[in-house]
Amino acid sequence: MCISIVKMSFGEEQRIILITGANKGIGFVLVKKLLKEFPSDSTLILLACRDLKKGEDALIQLNSPSNVKLLQLDTSSRESIIRAVDQIKQFYDGKLDVVVNNAAISTTEITVNAARELFNTNYYGIKILNEYLIPLMRE
Repeated sequence: MCISIVKMSFGEEQRIILITGANKGIGFVLVKKLLKEFPSDSTLILLACRDLKKGEDALIQLNSPSNVKLLQLDTSSRESIIRAVDQIKQFYDGKLDVVVNNAAISTTEITVNAARELFNTNYYGIKILNEYLIPLMRE
């Protein structure tokens, strides 16, 4: 469904897609699917993840396509979010077309600290990220 929305929304013009938590799991599979669906000159994919080494490993698994760029982004950290948004503004002229908020953590711990970390990453971090990204998508 996500692929269909991207096709309908942008036709032939180049689009920039940010996928959080894209170094593994659903995010990684989505990056692979987008690479199959769209030619490299029509889509730039920002593979966002908190751990650069794991992101680099993901790029290697994808055969380092020229239209996939690594972006360090830890949704539990406001500073990391601001740095990532600043990079989007600097390197991509603040243009962003699609965001897939896939980053998340899970835990089996029942401590208050574990709950805080879970909410900081999965809820508040995504909310803060969207506050910074939505204006870029409106421009």
